[in-house]
Amino acid sequence: MEDCQASAQQMMQDAREKTILDLRRPEDCRLGACPEAVNLWWKELERILKEDGGAGLSIPRDRPVYLICYTGETSDEFAQRLRKLGYEAYSLAGGFRSYVRWRFAQGV
Repeated sequence: MEDCQASAQQMMQDAREKTILDLRRPEDCRLGACPEAVNLWWKELERILKEDGGAGLSIPRDRPVYLICYTGETSDEFAQRLRKLGYEAYSLAGGFRSYVRWRFAQGV
């Protein structure tokens, strides 16, 4: 299995145009999320991948995709799957909590 994890610092310092997907439930994202992230609940992403193999995803393939979940496990699974579809996909190591810790460390 290919390592596709990135730290919050790596994600935020990646100056390229990128897509950040928050795979958590919409109600959890409303309580706090990375401002640049688009919420796509993992169950919805799973449905899209099962229905048409990912053809229905409106995620550009010419930029990196960073995935955030609660702990980093679900995002790791989906990053692996997106890589098989040709995306440059990364899972946020440690999940949303690691992003929050990084933000606090930055004084943001």
